Amino acid sequence: MKTKNICKECKKSFNEKRHNQIFCCGKCKQNYNNLIVSKKRWGNVKPCELCGFNKITQRHHIIKQLAFGSDDEENIVLLCPNCHVMADTSYYEKDMRNLIFKKTGKKGKEER
Repeated sequence: MKTKNICKECKKSFNEKRHNQIFCCGKCKQNYNNLIVSKKRWGNVKPCELCGFNKITQRHHIIKQLAFGSDDEENIVLLCPNCHVMADTSYYEKDMRNLIFKKTGKKGKEER
C-alpha cells in the first residue's frame, strides 16, 4: 500500500517514500539546502563555523539525513562550500566531525 508523504520544502504530498526521503523532487531538495546563503553585501553575514569564510554558507547535517539525522539545530552547522565538501567526503568525514565538535560543541542528533 502506498502512503502519502509531505515534502519538507513545498509541502505537497508525494507517494513512494524511499529510504529517508523528505523531498518530492531534486529541485525542492536543492532549494531547501540552499536556504541559508549569506552574502556580505546583504548585511546578514553568517560565517562558516569552521574557517570563518563569510561570503556564502550552507547548512550541513552532522549526521546525514540518509542515516536518519534530524533537522534540529544540534545536528546542523553552517559551513562554507569548501568545508561542506570536505565534511561530506568519506575520507575526511571523521576528522571534520571531530573538528565540528571541537569548534561548536555539536555532536549531531538522530531523528527519533
